[in-house]
Formats: sequence, structure tokens, C-alpha cells
Amino acid sequence: MDATDVLNRPFDPETHKATFINYFETVMTGDGTVIYANPSHVRVLERLYTARYACEPTYDEYRRWLVGHRTVLDYLEWLMETTDAIALWTHGFLGVPNEAQVRKIDELIGHGIMKVGER
Repeated sequence: MDATDVLNRPFDPETHKATFINYFETVMTGDGTVIYANPSHVRVLERLYTARYACEPTYDEYRRWLVGHRTVLDYLEWLMETTDAIALWTHGFLGVPNEAQVRKIDELIGHGIMKVGER
């Protein structure tokens, strides 16, 4: 299985470690489910928003939401707030994790996948 295949499958810590070195870009849902940020954190969060609110926003609606925020980071933070998700990288995360997410982050650190506080 190559890296592209792994990115399109459900997250598994052992498969991840066997496939990637110093690469971890994911979104974590409120219940601690890890989803690869494929193709990007924003797109995954938009899909979560669509699923949560049972709507299929049009391109014009997404564009209006984006324009309503000063930066893509503002938009990313808004998406995280509305979906209860956080964005994760190898060396940290963005968002305010709940208890389930904190436990999962601790697990990911234990697996050596996240290296929070290291450089």
C-alpha cells in the first residue's frame, strides 16, 4: 500500500507509522476520530460541516463564507468551532481540544506520531 492509498483510508496508527516519517496532517472530530487532511484541513472541515448540518453549500456560499473572514485561518477556526473539530500536525494542533480529543492526542504522542513540544 502506498502513501496515497493510506491517505484515503481510515486512520490507523500502525499503518501511519509504517508509511510516513515526520508527517501528520489530520483533522480530529469531537469524539476523537482522526481523519487525514486530504486534500486539506479546510476541505475536510467543510465536509464535516456539510455532514453535520445536512446541507450541500454551493460554491457561491463557500465563497461568501470565506470572504466573510479576514484570512483563511479565520475561516479554518470558524469551521473548527462549528464542527467541534481540531486541526492536527506533527508538531501541534489548532483549536481547543475537548477531553476526548486530549486523550487521543496523548495516544498519538505515545505512538510517536505527534511530537508536541519537540523541535
